[in-house]
Amino acid sequence: MDYRQGIIILTDLGKDELKTPKNLKMEERSLLVMVDCSSTGAQLLEKAKGYPNAEQILEKLLAQDYLSITAEVPKKETQETIHAELKQAVIDVLGTQADEAARKIEDTEVDKPALLLSIKQIKQMVYLTIDEKKAKALEEKLTAIVDKYLK
Repeated sequence: MDYRQGIIILTDLGKDELKTPKNLKMEERSLLVMVDCSSTGAQLLEKAKGYPNAEQILEKLLAQDYLSITAEVPKKETQETIHAELKQAVIDVLGTQADEAARKIEDTEVDKPALLLSIKQIKQMVYLTIDEKKAKALEEKLTAIVDKYLK
């Protein structure tokens, strides 16, 4: 995965190095400090643009397992596609009773943990207000869509 598109996070080794500096130079540790675990590699490099060799340092920290790449941030078109497909699945399963669940999907950030949490909440809502079979079918369909786009 391209580190510019993926979210950069600290590994246990990186966290240990920040607590007790042992192996890295000051400028390398400075880059570790900038990692907020929610920025992409490109965003991190933008923050570190004052360092002339920030890209090489980032690549070194990734190669030496001080940092890791989690997941790619979906492009805007992909985010819109995921939302559209999820809302269509809600409509397909629930028909005229889809409004509240579709709104919940629309309000959820395109992030796998956030979407899976919303799916659980929608399942519970459908289970309590509509039907157990529809709740299970909807959960399976929505989870499959999320898994298709977000690894």
